[in-house]
Amino acid sequence: MPAGRHAPAPSPRRRPSRWQQEQRKARVALFLGIVAVAVVLAIPAYGYYTTFIRPPREWVVQVNERTFTMGYLVKLLRMFQRGAEITGQQAGLGTMPFQVVQALSDNELIRQVAPRYNISVTPQDIDREVRQRILGQRPPQDPTPPDQLEREFRERYRQYLGTIRLSEEEHRQLVEWDLYRERLRDLLGQAIPTVQPQVRLSRLTVPTHQKALEVARRFREGQPFPKLVSEYSIDDEEVRKDGDIGWVTKGIYPDLDDKVSCFPEPGSPFPQEMPGLFAGAEPGTLLCPQMRSWGPQGESVWQVYLVTEKAAAREVEPQQREVLKARALEKWLAEERPKHIVRINFDSEKYEWVVKQLRIASPRARGG
Repeated sequence: MPAGRHAPAPSPRRRPSRWQQEQRKARVALFLGIVAVAVVLAIPAYGYYTTFIRPPREWVVQVNERTFTMGYLVKLLRMFQRGAEITGQQAGLGTMPFQVVQALSDNELIRQVAPRYNISVTPQDIDREVRQRILGQRPPQDPTPPDQLEREFRERYRQYLGTIRLSEEEHRQLVEWDLYRERLRDLLGQAIPTVQPQVRLSRLTVPTHQKALEVARRFREGQPFPKLVSEYSIDDEEVRKDGDIGWVTKGIYPDLDDKVSCFPEPGSPFPQEMPGLFAGAEPGTLLCPQMRSWGPQGESVWQVYLVTEKAAAREVEPQQREVLKARALEKWLAEERPKHIVRINFDSEKYEWVVKQLRIASPRARGG
């Protein structure tokens, strides 16, 4: 810059006019208003999302790579709920959700592992099972024309799916699980001997431990067990049969098989532990009272068992064989689960949400 010249003074900044200031204030106010409205709307929207959108999508059961959501669980529970209502009963919401969650994980594990045992279920197998469930067992020489039978099946099946509110694909999945479970249970059951040692038992059910001890005292004084049954038992079937519950094999009462734990109480005539049914209990042995869950409400009762006969070898009754097959499957599941990724994500918060959905869907549950 040439000497003697001064740099030009900076021009003063122009102050915004009043109109411009008002416009700016209006824009700020509008922005803040939009934010406030968004926050107000977000609160119920978030509540709606956390209550109705997110829970059904959360996983509740995982078996290896397959997962099942809370929404699917609610579908299954509503199906069982409607089945109970149709038969005039009320679904036990206290335990049913936990039972269905466990069954869901077990059934899927069985389905995934069954091919290892050369067990398969084809679409044709499912077709036959569905038709039998819908139409029942048809007579060998059924005179109904095939086209009429097919129309009857499709109509009944449509009505059934509408009642349980499942899609055909969802229902067929349930049937597939049932078939896999039944076939694996039958396979495991082949290892159960058809002839086994057995004992014959009589039983007496009373409401309290003191009553059970009174029964034991009077039996030891010489009172016949059938007379005590008629006098003390709260089970009509026991009274009708003089207490006899028939021959049983090992595994039917697993807590009585090898040793019997007795309730420790001062003055009790029983030791803390007794030989079990298949570990030394001879005919005439009265086992110490056992607390059981009894009746539709699962109330606690006490039962006294008397060994009346023993046999070194008897054929296992079909009904007891089915129980032993079910026990074999339970043992298999307990051994197989640790070998896989089996996770259950069902806590008290999810249980409460599920029960709320079931009560919303059922007028009877709301009334109860």
